[in-house]
Amino acid sequence: MVAGACRGNMMAIEVSFSEPARTLGARVKQAQRTHSHEDGGNWSGPGPELSEGLKEEVRAVFTELSADFPLTPLPQWLDFASASIAAEEAWGAIRKANKASKAGKGSRLATPDLYRLHRLGTTLAELRVERASEANETLARVLGRLEAAPCSVSDLIRLIPQFICELGFSRGLISRVEGNVWYPELMYVVDDPEWAEELTRLGKAYPQVLTPGLFESELVHTQRSILARNVQSQTWRSHNEVAPASLTRSYVAAPIVSYGEVVGILHGERFGQRRDVDELDRQILACFAEAVRIALSRAALAEALEGAHLSLGSAARTIDRAVAAVHRVPSVSLAEAGTGTGGMQVRSGAAGLEARPLPDTLTRREREVLRLMAAGESNFAISRQLTIAESTVKQHVKHILRRLLVASRAEAVTRWFQAGGDDALS
Repeated sequence: MVAGACRGNMMAIEVSFSEPARTLGARVKQAQRTHSHEDGGNWSGPGPELSEGLKEEVRAVFTELSADFPLTPLPQWLDFASASIAAEEAWGAIRKANKASKAGKGSRLATPDLYRLHRLGTTLAELRVERASEANETLARVLGRLEAAPCSVSDLIRLIPQFICELGFSRGLISRVEGNVWYPELMYVVDDPEWAEELTRLGKAYPQVLTPGLFESELVHTQRSILARNVQSQTWRSHNEVAPASLTRSYVAAPIVSYGEVVGILHGERFGQRRDVDELDRQILACFAEAVRIALSRAALAEALEGAHLSLGSAARTIDRAVAAVHRVPSVSLAEAGTGTGGMQVRSGAAGLEARPLPDTLTRREREVLRLMAAGESNFAISRQLTIAESTVKQHVKHILRRLLVASRAEAVTRWFQAGGDDALS
């Protein structure tokens, strides 16, 4: 059930282009021009954000240490990654100085400088722990939102990219995988729905074959989450159209796995925050992807059970009418001799069981939809079998109810069986 559910989930949103795909190039270029200035400013490496006060403390400590040791100058734009690297370099210089001091070749480092460097290292470690704690709390909150979301496959797919951003990313993407082809489905961009729409259109217009060397090919092969760095310097390793158009520098991706096969991919990045993603981001998205797999499977199962419930309810009502007919006395009349009923003609008083052909106004496609409704299939399952959009199935169901003059799916299914079931297709 899980395999079929997850495999179908990624097809819930059908592409409907209102303009030719060839016009997308110009519109994406316009989006690039609009956002390219964000890539030209200072860009933070992975890790927690440093307060201005902590940045000043880092500069002060390394200014003092640089007077005694040949340290690499701090970058003008200071972030957690560069501060951590500088602290590690300083400790390396201290260890080297201590060895020289023991050998009588140098002086010992002043205790106050050691204390300040130690305190700085402790502060950086605490920041890392604090960020991990906050990320776990955020994940728990978003998982609660996922659990409370509508139990519908199509609704979940529309919400998941937004939930990815609620985890702390500035852009979220959900895709499906079929065979060796990656199909981007829907992207969400914080505070920029127009760019999200453009990138979604571009991804849908150009599915990406998972060739060797792609980050996503590695993900599908290993069935494990990935962290992709330096994307703009190697765009050939990601989506050939979306990667350069999105200007992304780094991102994390996690697979949706069902029965040993990758059926979907989640992506998250921090472009809008001008920050690179890190290992913690990868772990958080991987946990969320597993929850998404369970939520999609649950939604698909709920839709299938709803369809079965409708069919069983219709069958129960038909049986009730049949049982009631057993206790009715049929009307009889003398018939002409030579009939196959021994000279009598029998007419059942159970009018509800009489054959009733379907109206000629039902199209061939509508009869196929009605047949699948009678088999207990949900609208989503019908869309998969007939290779049409779920919204198209809903429209067919409305037409069927109107043309059969019935008020519910159950009544329509009853009419199907009264018309002879599969014989009604001919």
